[in-house]
Amino acid sequence: MRLRTALTVLLLVFVPLTGHAAKKKKPLAVEVTPSSNGLPLVTLTASDAPLSEVAERLAAKLGTTIDVSAAARNFRVTTELDQQPLDLTLRELAPQAYVDGVLTGGTGKMVVLSIHLRTAGEEAPPLAELTKSSSEVTMFFGNTEDPNVDPFEGKLDVTYRNDRLRVFANKQPLSVVAFRIADVLGIPFELLGDSREVVDVSVTDATPEQAIKALTPSVKLYHRKDLSTFRVTPVRLVVQETFEPAKANP
Repeated sequence: MRLRTALTVLLLVFVPLTGHAAKKKKPLAVEVTPSSNGLPLVTLTASDAPLSEVAERLAAKLGTTIDVSAAARNFRVTTELDQQPLDLTLRELAPQAYVDGVLTGGTGKMVVLSIHLRTAGEEAPPLAELTKSSSEVTMFFGNTEDPNVDPFEGKLDVTYRNDRLRVFANKQPLSVVAFRIADVLGIPFELLGDSREVVDVSVTDATPEQAIKALTPSVKLYHRKDLSTFRVTPVRLVVQETFEPAKANP
């Protein structure tokens, strides 16, 4: 009888302890790995963690800043993600997420400048940081001898309709092509250095990102992506002359 009573007491003690251990919160863990397709991949484990803490950890791994609004800081995050693209990860963290970044032509490399997390219905943060520029270039086109003659006819054509670009350039200066793209997009254009690159381009029905990828790495598009709609807002177009390191003499 005493043995049976002792076993019953042990079981009563063991079961609650086991149940308590099963409900223990998993520690917050964040890892980021580069991706050849642009945005990095995120592995994230969170159990009822404050969004502000998750954002702080993720920002440190990305090497960027994540701005969380006062209303969104109280959100709690419980999720397990394995190698998920950054944009999809951010959609799970907050109802409204914005990524400000720079897209490099040719390579399609994407650099994240900042991330903004908001609650549903909150206004988007201002674009002030993306619009800062060190210089602004005004370029003039045309034939001063005969205003009725278009010197670019058959050589350069850039149009933007229904959020799609058509860019055709036949052996044209890169700076001129980029300026025309910025002009039809209605965004500032910036020229750094004396770019002498000449390009051939032919893209139709292209998004701004696709059109920029068709150019060279000297071109950089500053933009914002609204992750609730995946709509991209071009903000500024920059052409910066690239310098190749001088080769040592044999």
